[in-house]
Amino acid sequence: MSTLDPNVDPCQLILLPHFSSPTALRALQESFGPPIRRALLLASRLDRKSTPASLDVAVIHKEPSPGHQQSATIDYNHFQNHLALMYKLICILCAEESIDIEYGNDVETRVILVNDARDCEYDSGGHSKGPSPCPLVSLTALARCHRPWTRIYAVATEDGEVLLQSFIQIRHHPPLQIQSHLEVTRLDLGSGRSASNHKPLSKMSLPPRTWPAFRSVAVGGTFDHLHAGHKLLLTVTALLLNAPDPGHASSHRSITIGITGDKLLQKKKFVDQMQDWDKRQRAVESFLLGILELRLPTDSLKSTDRATSPDTGGRIVRQRFDSGLAINYDEIFDPFGPTITDPAITALVVSGETRSGGQAVNDKRESQGWSLLEILEVDVLNPEGEDEGSSDTVGERYEGKISSTEIRRKLHFRQTVEV
Repeated sequence: MSTLDPNVDPCQLILLPHFSSPTALRALQESFGPPIRRALLLASRLDRKSTPASLDVAVIHKEPSPGHQQSATIDYNHFQNHLALMYKLICILCAEESIDIEYGNDVETRVILVNDARDCEYDSGGHSKGPSPCPLVSLTALARCHRPWTRIYAVATEDGEVLLQSFIQIRHHPPLQIQSHLEVTRLDLGSGRSASNHKPLSKMSLPPRTWPAFRSVAVGGTFDHLHAGHKLLLTVTALLLNAPDPGHASSHRSITIGITGDKLLQKKKFVDQMQDWDKRQRAVESFLLGILELRLPTDSLKSTDRATSPDTGGRIVRQRFDSGLAINYDEIFDPFGPTITDPAITALVVSGETRSGGQAVNDKRESQGWSLLEILEVDVLNPEGEDEGSSDTVGERYEGKISSTEIRRKLHFRQTVEV
């Protein structure tokens, strides 16, 4: 299910061990900032053809519990907050180092929260077992996936070395049917390893919520120039999906992505740099399949069908997998899309900026006599929480990592200068 071409896309991986305070941005920045910064800088200098270099950031995630004991239950708020802060940290570092599409040195990043084999049980296919669903990617699934990494970064600490050696052992025994040689670079960890004095963000004041799982999950958006906020939404959406039932050869489950149609976007700022629907759909598909490759490592894509909806005239893409999974990409022309035409959808993922849209969907479904959707919210990757001493220039660059409008603006003026 790999979506990268090793002959075109420079692809690298950084492995990060568990950090004791993953919900405190300052602590994460002090500890993981130096190695991630170095990996981003090295990746940004790689020769690339038509696409940016790619850096996968894999970090061990553990659940806190009273008495500092490891909890076997994954908390939704803690998990998505950790994922959001990792993306936020990457955006801050890219802004500080001028790693951006504006300069032609952008790096495509993907954050992967990994289990160290003690938090959840997995079967031989990498699927989580037991009564509680587990969104964490197993170290085995990570190491055995077919991503064409050419270099792996590890932190130069004892636990970093243990993680690295475990990864290498799993990846090479038995050998994968892809290029298997990996250059290894060890990077120094920052000074913030002990983070007991760092307070978590206010988001973590929310009551614990056991990780849910659904048979049909939906998400919607414009998804123009796919950025970190989009990646957070899509990652959580993919991980909320129920694992296939091992007792059934085919277990129907679905992910529905509503992607705003081109006709609704003509009044957007810098519309000359707006990606058309097909390009935005392909970008969403590529990222989503990359997540599902780790979540469902033994599943295979069976078919992809492209058509036009007889009801709306919008474009639709239907993908079917051997396990019974269906991924539906729908061109939408209103804020609701398939959430009010498909009664089988049971959950909707929104950001803090679009939670009112989730309520509007449920109001509409209730008026139709349908069951309400479970609304799952992810953090907004706004610049709040950055150092007060950050310059206006860094703030503008950060905005360019999380705003499609700002990305289009940069591309517009870059094209103007080139002409």
